[in-house]
Amino acid sequence: MKLRASGWLVIFLLVGLVWSAPVWSQERELAEAITQSKDLRAQGKLEEAVPFAEKALSIGKAMFGAENPKVAILLDNLAGLYKAQNKFAEAEGFYERSLSIREQALGSNHPDVAASLNRLAVLFHGQGKLFSAEFLYKRALEAIKMALGPNDIKIAKYYNNLASLYQAQEDYQEAEFYFQRALAVRETALGPDHREVGDSLTKLAQLYHRLGRDSAAEFHFKRALKTYERALGRKHMGIVRALERYASFLAATGRSKEAKKHRARAEEIRKKNDK
Repeated sequence: MKLRASGWLVIFLLVGLVWSAPVWSQERELAEAITQSKDLRAQGKLEEAVPFAEKALSIGKAMFGAENPKVAILLDNLAGLYKAQNKFAEAEGFYERSLSIREQALGSNHPDVAASLNRLAVLFHGQGKLFSAEFLYKRALEAIKMALGPNDIKIAKYYNNLASLYQAQEDYQEAEFYFQRALAVRETALGPDHREVGDSLTKLAQLYHRLGRDSAAEFHFKRALKTYERALGRKHMGIVRALERYASFLAATGRSKEAKKHRARAEEIRKKNDK
């Protein structure tokens, strides 16, 4: 007896459903494990989140293979949980494994490789391992520049990280250079009236104040405030922090009357937004 074409189609679909059912089940289990881990982390239940992140990693390896870049994402999630618990050795191991997978699969000059290098650098920076952090920050910066070009907005973060590292080392000349590079990238990519431009101006202002270069500091504090006002509006809550920072600078430089004026404006904005 011959089967019609429609009969073969039904059999084919049924076989396909039976064969793919375990895959669907794995995908569902993976999604559930990831969701549980993220929900528990959001609640601050870090230790309870770890087994779900480990389960997600195990399922991911079975589904994609241990060397797949998707597995690197799951390794990063687990590393982040250990980092948040100050279990730095465990976090380092998972971040390094993630980096290795990405380098093998994607090559050395890929945005995801740069992100992995940056995560490791941040981990070392937070532990005071500044030499190792500097080496990795520089590798990350070169990788992201090669991948995206020198003026992509994502590069500003990498410049800022290096600048913060040099500031911690009291290498203020290098810190200034990289903060300025971050500012230039943001102004080029986002225009002069963007909140992130205000953030870069603020970092430079704070650096100059620390160095006693108060004229330069005031110039950048004022520019930052005006940038935030244009980006957010004069009565936005985001303006409050800018006003308070500028007021603190004015008070520190002996201009208490001006400082009081800016603090009063900050308080007025805060009250209006609380209504």
